Amino acid sequence: SSADDRFRVQFTDAAGNALGVAGDFTPLLAEDDYENLRWYLEDYLDLPDGGAVNRATGIEQKLHEWGRRLDEALFAAPENRALLQQLLARPEPRELTIATDQSALLRLPWELLADDAGSLAQRVSVRRQLETPESLLPRAVQLPLRILYVVSRPGDTGSDSPATARTA
Repeated sequence: SSADDRFRVQFTDAAGNALGVAGDFTPLLAEDDYENLRWYLEDYLDLPDGGAVNRATGIEQKLHEWGRRLDEALFAAPENRALLQQLLARPEPRELTIATDQSALLRLPWELLADDAGSLAQRVSVRRQLETPESLLPRAVQLPLRILYVVSRPGDTGSDSPATARTA
């Protein structure tokens, strides 16, 4: 990332070989947009009436706009649009992975990607991952191995037993 919050984007295959054309990308959502998205997904359904409906309608319109803008930013170059078409022509399951070590990019709502045919997430699984994930080292353990698991059962589901905690 540079001082002006621009990132370099490069498409690759599963082996990491560069594909298409590299380009600059600037995250397009402001903090207010993230807060509106959070409100819409987490709070709106609790009270979907009155002024909340007006706010939600405005956010719903922005969802489509954000999806189109993400699509245009990633696939503006004809070479990159061709890569997307090749991916869509493959049999399912199809996967598009966003790999980066920049939280600003992992935070974006990539599932909103949309082109002329509609939501890309309806045709491709969108996945996020760290570009260089930390290596996992096995931990030394001693026997007996103790595991705690908790099963929560809401009280209104007809189950007579409350939440259960057991050790194995």
